[in-house]
Amino acid sequence: MDNRDVYEYGWGLKGQRIYGQRPGKKRERISMMSGYHLGKLVAPFTWIGSCNLQVLIAWLTEMLLPTIGAGKKIVLDNASFHRCKLVRKVVETAGCEYSPDLNPIEHPWQRIKQRVRKPMTSTTQHLHDLIDSAICFICQPLPA
Repeated sequence: MDNRDVYEYGWGLKGQRIYGQRPGKKRERISMMSGYHLGKLVAPFTWIGSCNLQVLIAWLTEMLLPTIGAGKKIVLDNASFHRCKLVRKVVETAGCEYSPDLNPIEHPWQRIKQRVRKPMTSTTQHLHDLIDSAICFICQPLPA
């Protein structure tokens, strides 16, 4: 997500296009990554910048794999660096199984992005705080 990820709303006559302004310069890019295990997010991680193979390997080895333990199936989306042999090797070395199947974590990520976009304005400077707040909300245990 970046601070241009604002969805302004408007209304107009039926069939008429509505025009609005949107900042043209990206000021900050916040990336998010998390595991999804037994219906909840695990090892959530946010950082400034884009994801690449080095970030993914660090997250897998330092956060996700130690959290979930051996014997689990790891499902990643279709980013090209997710499918490289090194990722498969790291996952299998930790005693887990790699699977390129449909990723169920896309649903919680969509909820997080929706919670971040609602309070955003085109001048939001605290995107990281909004993302952290949304992740904490989504990660709350459900009431008994």
